[in-house]
Amino acid sequence: MEGATVYAIYMVDINMHYFLHWNSIGVTETSLPEGWAPQSDYFGPYPPKGATHTYDVYVIALKNPIDRLKGGVNTQTLKIQ
Repeated sequence: MEGATVYAIYMVDINMHYFLHWNSIGVTETSLPEGWAPQSDYFGPYPPKGATHTYDVYVIALKNPIDRLKGGVNTQTLKIQ
């Protein structure tokens, strides 16, 4: 995104009341290798056996760094309207 210097990433499970699986800030790369996220930022998906869940990933382009994103990994978040 033009003018972006840093990115924030959210991943939520919309089938589990917007359960937060990924919350990273301060990302400066525009391409990330598999397994990149630190364990403290990412808690992988684990739908019940035989179930299908939908995960929304949000990549937020920012002009300036931020200190934190609301919500902790492995918790439910507020429903995004």
